[in-house]
Amino acid sequence: MKCLVILGRQPELSLAELESCYEQVSPFSSEVAVVKDVVDLSRLGGALKSAEVLTELKPEQSGNLMRELERLALKQHQGSTGKLKIGLSVYGDKFLAQRLQRQLLTLKRGLKAKGVSCRIVPAGSDGVLNAAKVWHNRLDSPGGVEFLVCLNNRSLLIGKTTAVQNIERFTKRDREKPVRDAKVGMLPPKLARLMINLAQAPKESLILDPFCGTGTVLMEALELGYETRGSDLDPRMVKAAQTNLEWYSELTNTRHSVMVEEADAATHRWEAKIGAVVAEIYLGEPMAQAPSDAKLERVMSEVNGLLENTLTNLASQIPSSTPLVLAVPAWFVNNRPKRLPIVDYLEKFEYNRQEFKYADQPLIYRRPEQVVGRELLVLKRK
Repeated sequence: MKCLVILGRQPELSLAELESCYEQVSPFSSEVAVVKDVVDLSRLGGALKSAEVLTELKPEQSGNLMRELERLALKQHQGSTGKLKIGLSVYGDKFLAQRLQRQLLTLKRGLKAKGVSCRIVPAGSDGVLNAAKVWHNRLDSPGGVEFLVCLNNRSLLIGKTTAVQNIERFTKRDREKPVRDAKVGMLPPKLARLMINLAQAPKESLILDPFCGTGTVLMEALELGYETRGSDLDPRMVKAAQTNLEWYSELTNTRHSVMVEEADAATHRWEAKIGAVVAEIYLGEPMAQAPSDAKLERVMSEVNGLLENTLTNLASQIPSSTPLVLAVPAWFVNNRPKRLPIVDYLEKFEYNRQEFKYADQPLIYRRPEQVVGRELLVLKRK
């Protein structure tokens, strides 16, 4: 089985997640990866779509694409009744994308002549259907199909979308939970999910978040079937996480027994067997514009000291090879990241950085124009 995976807005993070979850992963282009396995998209946080590879052509055969897509559409409709909904997304060649979108009416007429009625779902100006449009038009379900045309300088792959990211469910857990707090940072659920997958903790293990905030990592760990436990220095955050976890239990109609306690991550001893640590640490004070050198040095020193003390404390409580995935701040000045000093001497604290074959480090999550981004440290206890 060969699957195409459409990477998210920050492809390096998506690629690192795939490398953590699957053995045979290779980048196909800046937007697409190939996985030689069945991909369970519902478990991933960084991938937008997965698709079954239907056929492979040479780039110079792109002139035959409409004929090939007609053949594949007829095969897709075999044994079905009713109108077929068709979408097309092209990755890797914007000019080809524009040409193919203009030819979709020709495809529609050709199918009609062969007795197949269809409706074309139009792509955006970039020649791509976003995950929301695929989801709402049910193009990954019977009666619908999205063809993916993916090109690089060596080959042209045509795939059929089999799953898209469940945007509605992620959005619900993000925006509809009862307690949100912008002052402490709002970790996106998709990023929390990706971080948990980077850890690759055994299924039966417990995931600890010692900076749990409003409980985003805790909820995503529960979504993936893990036991989980949280703590936070701020009693307001402990209460917020407990409130959100109660809401999550009602949302999923399940009962979850999750301990959330008030504790200092730099000194506390957790009376539990910890299988992995996944957390977003304190990111420092919010910044709407680049800080002065003196202010940045002060904030970096504060956060660096907190991380040093936390890693020292955890090292005394977790066994060798325990994974840790931590989101730590990276400040952008003149569009270049200022990273915590500790990232250069993690071995001193008995941790090794995890390496990736294809995903370049540092792994940084950041929205455009954001001053404080997040660097993901993927570590293992020595």
